[in-house]
Amino acid sequence: MPVLRGQLLQAPVIFTDDTTLALRAPRGQRCGKTITARIWTYISGGAHRDEQGRWKNVAPVALYDFTLNRAGEHPRRILEEWSGWPALLDHERQGLAHAWPAWGRLRCDRKVSLLAVALQRIAAAGGLSDTIDPA
Repeated sequence: MPVLRGQLLQAPVIFTDDTTLALRAPRGQRCGKTITARIWTYISGGAHRDEQGRWKNVAPVALYDFTLNRAGEHPRRILEEWSGWPALLDHERQGLAHAWPAWGRLRCDRKVSLLAVALQRIAAAGGLSDTIDPA
């Protein structure tokens, strides 16, 4: 595995986006025309705990990948060994559990039923405190 990709995959958070490029079509295909190619950008983010339990930001890493289409195989190929990929849902539930008290404070007006419904659905997803009263 290339060193840069290895450093990227150690990050707890990876931001990605693809940008289109006009690329001259190969000879024999659409003579004089262009095709849409892509540059995929992957950027590391987040923080890890060090040996003393302090949070340290991860070193920023940017990885670029050129592809001829937008097929999902390209990001899967880059991210297949990322430990955050299979554990993504667990991280989301943990994040929601920490955000819950702030959302509860937003619920000053019980007439805001949309927020109450959203909180009930989040609680049903699991991983949240049993002491929460979404009503």
